[in-house]
Amino acid sequence: MIAALVVMGKAWKQIHRTRGDLVTDGLYRHMRHPQYSALFLFTLGLLIQWSTIATLLMWPVLAVTYFRLARREEAELLTRFGERYHAYAAVTPRFLPRIRPHTTDRRAWQKQASET
Repeated sequence: MIAALVVMGKAWKQIHRTRGDLVTDGLYRHMRHPQYSALFLFTLGLLIQWSTIATLLMWPVLAVTYFRLARREEAELLTRFGERYHAYAAVTPRFLPRIRPHTTDRRAWQKQASET
């Protein structure tokens, strides 16, 4: 749970540091929504540590709500950044980092991003 809080803090710090630009490095190099992934892990840890009927019922609601929020944010980013975001999203998973990164896709995306 502590690791999830650290990841969440670092991810939000990264977002706020860029002041509205697209973040594609650091934690965002491995997944598009590290802050939400950390929130899922934190609340899952709470569920394991201290399960109650209310938390068991509310966790799926929370997960679905944040999943929908992530999709809505992605639609906004696609509108705002266009092809740049589309190329980034094509090679970067939404919530869970890949075990083995697709280096050829990543290199192609980085080349395209540097050209724009």
